[in-house]
Amino acid sequence: MDPKRLFKRKIYDRLLKWKQESKGNSALLIEGARRIGKSTIVKTFAQNEYESFILIDFTKCSQEVKGLFNDVSDLNYIFLRLQLVYGVHTENVIYERLLSDKLATNLGYLYENIVAQMLTASGNKLFYHSWPTESGKHNYEVDFLLSRGTKILPIEVKSSSYKTHASLDAFCKKFSSRITNESYVIYTKDYAHKESTKYLPAYLTFFL
Repeated sequence: MDPKRLFKRKIYDRLLKWKQESKGNSALLIEGARRIGKSTIVKTFAQNEYESFILIDFTKCSQEVKGLFNDVSDLNYIFLRLQLVYGVHTENVIYERLLSDKLATNLGYLYENIVAQMLTASGNKLFYHSWPTESGKHNYEVDFLLSRGTKILPIEVKSSSYKTHASLDAFCKKFSSRITNESYVIYTKDYAHKESTKYLPAYLTFFL
């Protein structure tokens, strides 16, 4: 057998062993010199051994995708966001747990995912922005930014009835000359309007 082919076969077997033993509970790092076929064999493995997968090239992906990995404390949110960005439907254990009432976590990221799908279905291209707070200990984050001509429409999503939106306020203040005359909070209560901020129930998202 060709040495190069044998080498790839050994790597593939190691990948298969990792999958069988880890059962999805650990990550795998593959190191090696450049241009020896690492990416190719990993992609082939994913195509053969999984129903679906997400392939991220960090030399080409958007800043939005790169930004997701600045804080990996909520992996469920990261994977849901990646599904949306790459248009990939994966085996979603999160939704299964939600339906069986076994998901012991904040449902905010699920609510954001639903809103994201509604905005995308309406023909919007989605962006988001995060930046450090004044103390540097946390980050402000605006959930969605929509392009409206030469202006930006900022949107914050709340999975509850809370009307506080520190990140949205900070963004509007910082980029006041670049945003539209209105900002939006999508939440679980009825329509409301306070100064330049409109509060929309989720079912009105399609009209943005």
